[in-house]
Amino acid sequence: MSTFEILLLAFGGNTTLLIVLAFLARSLVNNWLAKDIRRFEADLKARSDAAIEGLKASYGRELEAARHELELESSRMSVVFEHQKDSFRAILTAMHRVISAIYAKADPDRGWYPISEAEAETFKAVIVQEGLFVGARCQRILDLFSSVMLEAVEQPFDSTDSDTVYRAYDQLKLLSRAVAGHFRERVGLETEPDPLRDAELLGACRLINRFGFPEAGFPTKGVLAMGKRRAAQLVHVARDNIDELRQEIVRLKDYIHDKKTSGVFFEVQTDAEEYLRLFTAPGKQIG
Repeated sequence: MSTFEILLLAFGGNTTLLIVLAFLARSLVNNWLAKDIRRFEADLKARSDAAIEGLKASYGRELEAARHELELESSRMSVVFEHQKDSFRAILTAMHRVISAIYAKADPDRGWYPISEAEAETFKAVIVQEGLFVGARCQRILDLFSSVMLEAVEQPFDSTDSDTVYRAYDQLKLLSRAVAGHFRERVGLETEPDPLRDAELLGACRLINRFGFPEAGFPTKGVLAMGKRRAAQLVHVARDNIDELRQEIVRLKDYIHDKKTSGVFFEVQTDAEEYLRLFTAPGKQIG
């Protein structure tokens, strides 16, 4: 019998021996479990670190690709922005040349004289070349500018009276200011709210004053009649009488439709519908 067993028997016999053995067994099991837990933690950490490194590499490639794409897009936008500014400058310069050409021919004693067709064609050529960066709304104002400009151009078989040329000159100046304000807004410079609004009001007023349908009351009568009003005055009146302006546009549109002439006057019908949309759309109420 060993010394250890002798001591156990001396201090309690078999019961004490069993207790000690149980304690030793539990300690051994706890030791094994602790080693397994540490091994499991180490393995888990290694796998986790590997997964994290894999994600870092994957996201790193994606982030690098995204950064490269953003740099390319920024470069493209920078080029577009510069071309846009150049186009805006060219269009404004062309508009100014037309207005200056009309003014240069004015005589304080003899009145206003039309410009040559060549000068008008020069403006149209610029719009064709530089119109890529203007939106649809601004393009309509440039088309309106061209239409008004033609009223101040020499006609081969007809004479253009002084009042007509001056009225065109006055309206062209308003349209030019509106387009300039719009371009300032497009490049991020401060300008008045909705700079194209007055130009659209002028266009609508011209539409209802343009055609001679006396049986339908056109050119329009009343407060919106153009007469010899300056462009700014007419726009001011239109802004204060927006409901009546809409009603007159509707009357003209319906008259053209009822007379089965919408094919001949397709452009007029289209313009009428567009002005009605502009003046009734949410956020575009004018008054």
